[in-house]
Amino acid sequence: MCSQDHSQTLLDHSEYPRNTGELEGSIEPFSFIENRKCGDSLKCRLELVDGKVKAIQIDPQGCAVSKASASIMSEAVKGLSLDQVAERLKQIEAVLSGSQKEQILNGDLLAFASLKRFPMRHRCVTLSWDLVHSILEKLK
Repeated sequence: MCSQDHSQTLLDHSEYPRNTGELEGSIEPFSFIENRKCGDSLKCRLELVDGKVKAIQIDPQGCAVSKASASIMSEAVKGLSLDQVAERLKQIEAVLSGSQKEQILNGDLLAFASLKRFPMRHRCVTLSWDLVHSILEKLK
């Protein structure tokens, strides 16, 4: 995937974020996270079945990268357990820091590799992942 493809993926997810509708049957309240340095924020609600994410609802606010990351995350965590979400977050952080090659990521997650040259955007990418990880930790 070339840099232009990465940009198009981020733009698509930013303009048309996935999983923003009502999550029917969910009894979990919304959880909230905010990056006060830039104003990005995310509300998120999960439905878990057998310790795995069955469904997710998000309400991302902020920059295009943060909104795109929340959307990509909302697609990527479905079916994952707490440990799998934590591992995916570590992989993304490793690619952003340059300690791992982007080949450890797949699908739309590859778009994050294009942001490793912009350290000030790394928190925009990881904000949504941190929220889901913390929700799963609380529900563990």
